[in-house]
Amino acid sequence: MQVQPRLRQHILNNAGKQDYDALQFNSTVDDNVNATINLLNNDLAMKGVSVILMSDSQDVRIYPAEKTITIKKNRDFTFAGSIKAGRLQYYGKEYYFHYDPFTIDLINVDSVSFMASSFGKNDDGQQPLVRVKNVLEQVTSTLEIDAPSHTSGRQQEKYRSIPSSPARGRASSTSDKRSIQRGAYKRDGFYYRSDPFKLDSLDNFTNAGLTFNGTLVSSGIFPDIREPLRLQTDYALGFVKPTGDAGMPLYGRKAQFTSTITLNSRGLQGNGSLEYLTTRLGSKQLIFTPTARSAAPIRSRTSLPPSPARCPTSPRRRCTCAWSPPRTTCGPSRSASPWSCTTTRPCCTA
Repeated sequence: MQVQPRLRQHILNNAGKQDYDALQFNSTVDDNVNATINLLNNDLAMKGVSVILMSDSQDVRIYPAEKTITIKKNRDFTFAGSIKAGRLQYYGKEYYFHYDPFTIDLINVDSVSFMASSFGKNDDGQQPLVRVKNVLEQVTSTLEIDAPSHTSGRQQEKYRSIPSSPARGRASSTSDKRSIQRGAYKRDGFYYRSDPFKLDSLDNFTNAGLTFNGTLVSSGIFPDIREPLRLQTDYALGFVKPTGDAGMPLYGRKAQFTSTITLNSRGLQGNGSLEYLTTRLGSKQLIFTPTARSAAPIRSRTSLPPSPARCPTSPRRRCTCAWSPPRTTCGPSRSASPWSCTTTRPCCTA
């Protein structure tokens, strides 16, 4: 009996003395044509491939679009579709897998979604995974599946940061879903632009690891806001930013807002006071959109300016108010009690 090199390789792999990969291409078709070869460049177009397990230990799987991949020299291959890498899911039109470094170039990615640990525990005392409500778009990155000498995944303690995904360029996150303030935030003017970033330990990162530095561009509601994007309690990527005592200009300096700005799955909100001309509005639930600002409930007061202008005083304790820039008008939309206003002489009651 003569031991062949293939058998020796299997024995060493099973004993953990030699690295190996779990890469397989399983094709299931109805027309008995699993693959075709291009005689000009030797590319092998394979169909009927529903899933490719890249690494069971790192939980990396490929789901090719239309179940089709193109295999190239030295086990490299190209494909479209989605990639599950730990707690991340990529959706795109163009990827290139390089066998030797065991990486995937994310050339044309539409979006990246995330899974996060639940903030509460279930009946079994565990924290199940919850899908994050928004995604990153326009991501250009490389997915490092495993170290080239660790494709078997048997030395997890030595390579704790893998799989990882360093983003080479900027990515963006938008809030143009119809469910968010009826689609008021259009993606061409309202978006979060992240800096280049790197996510590692994709199969077990913490909620705190979902942090992206960058800038919110808010369609002119506020000046560009430089603030990290983090996971919020409603499982959306957003932030909570104090304005400081000086406040921040609002709608092209037509108004001034002071206290706390929040970005989450309900859109851009404020908890504080808004000053516009001689009016001050205070609310725990101000909602800012590119075309209007509303609040419910609010405390408002219109006070006399130091100039001789005739402006009545109109204190209110609870009402709903809407302000629609660029028009310089602001008025109540609902109120629990009649409105009244006074000057040095009787004014009106509404």
